Amino acid sequence: MTAQRLEAIQERLNSATPGPWEQGHHWDASQWIKGGKGGRKFRPASDTGYEWIPTAEDATFIANSPDDIAFLLELVASLQLKAGNK
Repeated sequence: MTAQRLEAIQERLNSATPGPWEQGHHWDASQWIKGGKGGRKFRPASDTGYEWIPTAEDATFIANSPDDIAFLLELVASLQLKAGNK
């Protein structure tokens, strides 16, 4: 299960726009995210006016990030315990 989960996380990472990614605010206080050398930029669809749409791969990467990070942190903690580092 762990190997499959790590493979899935790696696949999502490889499919997403390469970094570095940035996050910031526009003058109207709306949020934006920018990723990759091409500067692909997008804002939440709730913003009025213009918007940039993320690729399906970027959206999948972003949507899975909280669960992926939690899984990886648990795995690191488990490995640290096994190694006697915690």
